[in-house]
This record gives sequence, C-alpha cells and structure tokens, in this order.
Amino acid sequence: MRSATILTVWFDQSYNYLLQIGVFLHRSKAALLHSGVQLLAESPPRRWCSTVFLSVLNRSLIDAQVQQIPHDHETEVPSRSYVGSLHFALPSTPSREPPQFPTTVVLTRKQLQSARESMQDAEQFFSCGLPSTQGQNMTLTVGFIGLGTMGLPMARHIINRGFAVKLYARRPEVFEGKAKGLVELGATPCISLTEVAQNVDVIITNVTGTTDVEAVLLGDNGAGRAANPGTLFIDHSTIDPARTMDIARQLGEMGMMFVDAPVSGGVWASEEARLIVMQGGSTQACEQANRVIECYAKAITRVGDAGHGQIAKLSNQIAQTITIEGVAECLTFAKTLGADPNAVFQAIKDGMGGSQMMSLMAPKMIAEDFEPGIEARLHAKDVGIACDTAADQHLSLPCLEFVHQQYQSILENGLGSRDSSILFDRLMGLKQR
Repeated sequence: MRSATILTVWFDQSYNYLLQIGVFLHRSKAALLHSGVQLLAESPPRRWCSTVFLSVLNRSLIDAQVQQIPHDHETEVPSRSYVGSLHFALPSTPSREPPQFPTTVVLTRKQLQSARESMQDAEQFFSCGLPSTQGQNMTLTVGFIGLGTMGLPMARHIINRGFAVKLYARRPEVFEGKAKGLVELGATPCISLTEVAQNVDVIITNVTGTTDVEAVLLGDNGAGRAANPGTLFIDHSTIDPARTMDIARQLGEMGMMFVDAPVSGGVWASEEARLIVMQGGSTQACEQANRVIECYAKAITRVGDAGHGQIAKLSNQIAQTITIEGVAECLTFAKTLGADPNAVFQAIKDGMGGSQMMSLMAPKMIAEDFEPGIEARLHAKDVGIACDTAADQHLSLPCLEFVHQQYQSILENGLGSRDSSILFDRLMGLKQR
C-alpha cells in the first residue's frame, strides 16, 4: 500500500466525540474508505448520528512546503483542515472522550508529493455523490451576510450540512479570493443585500458593530426590507443589547423573527465547529435557529428574550478582558521583582488563580508574542459597548472602566490589530512593535 496522507474520520451530531479512525490513502483510496464506512455501519448501533467529517492535510500548505524541503528530508505539516463532508447514518459510541487532534504530521518530500496526489483523488471522491442525507436540508435556504474570519468557516459548515446557501459580502472580489471555495461547494454569491434576502428562510449576519447590523438589516436597501414575512434572522455579531431589542421589535412588526446569537471561542472554534452560542429570542425562534446553528456550535444556550444573548456575551467579555488584564499584571509583578515569569506561570496555572484565559494568554505575554489571535481592537469594541451599557444603567464597574482605558491607549498607539495580550506590553512599558 502506497503511503500518503492520513484521512481522519469522526462522527458527530452535536459536536460530541463519537468515533475516530485513520485511513492511509493509496490508489484505491475511495474503495478503501467506502469499505471502512461499510464496516462501521455493520457494527451494533447504540445511537445514530448524521454527519461524517473527513479531515486531511491542508493542501495549500503542502503545495508550498513540497517545494522547500530537500529530498529524503522530513518536515512537519499542519493537519487541522478538512476538504468536505459526507452524510451517513452511522452507529456511534457517545461514552468515549475525544483525544487531542494531532496538529502536525511528519512526512518526507516524497510522502508530501504522494499526499498531494491523494488529495486530488479525495476531492474527486467528495464530488462523486456518495449515499447522503443532505437532501433533508435542501428545503431550507439560508442567506449569509459577513464572510470574515469567523463567518467564512461558519458558512462552510452550513453548506457542508446540505443547506442551500446564498452569500453576500461588501467586497464582491471576496468571491474570487477567500470565499471562492464556498462558491465551489455550491453556494450562490449575491451582489446586493436585496438579492441575498429574497426567497430565503433564514438570514444570518456576522458583522462588526451595532450600526453595521442596523444598516444591513434595516437600512433603505437592507435585507429586512427585501425578506419575506416569516423569515428568521440570526445575528452573531456582538452589539448593543438595547439596540438589539429595537432591531427585533422592528423586524417583528414586519412579520419576521429575530434571534441574537453572539458567539465565543474565536476563529479556531469557528473552524472546528465548536462555538459557544448565547441566544436571545422567543423559544420558537431559537428552536428554529438551532437547526442551522448546530452546524457550527458545540453548545447553545437560550438566555432569554431578544437582547439577552448580547447581555450574556458582554458579561463574558467583561470577565474575559478583566482576566487578561489580571494575567498581564501578575506577570508584570513577577518580572519586575526578578522572578522568572514562566516559572511563576507554571507554579500558579493549576491553582485557584489559574484559568483558560491565563493558559491562553500567559505564554504569549511571556514570549512577547503579540501576533493576533484575539485582536485587541475587537475586545476594545466589546468593552466599550459594555461600559456604555453600564453607564446607561448608572452602574459603576471600576475594573471594567480601567480595562477600557487600557484598550483605548492601545488603539491610540496604533496597536489595535495586535493580540489582546498586548496589555502586558503596555504595562511593561516596552517599545511599540
């Protein structure tokens, strides 16, 4: 059997780990994979799920790296990527917990070239039309507005679940660039908000700010003006709660439903379909929205009526950004007093002061690595909304107000595109990068 790339298959309905197998591809890879699926299908079922995700090595990275390494040398290749999805009804084992997904695979140049050939065959395999349940979603058409770093993978997950999808981006050239793959998967690009909103069942927005959402949905040429009565709107943006309630009210008066559903987890969670979603809206609207949101979410919680999803998200951002500031201050304290910041981090990370955010941010601060994972400008926006909302309620939140000042200083110094761990840089008084 000719060694090539590893193709990881895992079975999932609500993004809980069920089963994982690895398959070495060769010239009969389609037959081999089909045999593997048939074998699994014959095992005694405990519970049935609907989706099989196939993960393979990132093709563009292989194209670049295969030219750079000498013959017979090895290189590490990132493996967190998938080229498509297949839909089956297969037995699952829900009691098992997921192992860590391998982030790299070590291959020689010859193996990389072989992997590249295998990918072409895998892509052809995807397009040949295996037994599928995708048709069950084809009666529901989704319009998706906002194809940024979060929206792009979310839209891809919806397409891969078999929904008919229409796309809109403010810059049409995106459909010849980063969103070209979505069109190749079958999505329909649209040149206007009117076009994307016509004859769809659900409209999803994922844009930056409150005014953006208002313009996209309620502007003179907004999607809300063109959509049919009964259309469900889902907004994943993080915006002002009071104005969210007003958007919901106006759409309701036009005979439409609205769910505010801001997300947490960042780009990685969007890529891996493991977002945390906080919902605000009627029970009926949220239940209908879940049919689509489940394509890219690990957990969905209805908090309350329209606007309450935004309240939950801003609460999350208050806790998150104050924690980042706290991590920056503790490492600044340790370093200033002559202790090794990394040794201090290792000593406290599993104690009561430790947190997921500390584990994420402390290594970046210690390494002074401020390449963006969570851009400071986005946290600054959310903190600003939280501060304004608190002020409207005559609520004093002194820690939040201080963090807001810190972020404003970062923006004033032109560092908004850096990672939020740049808060450490500000405290240490390092030179602007």
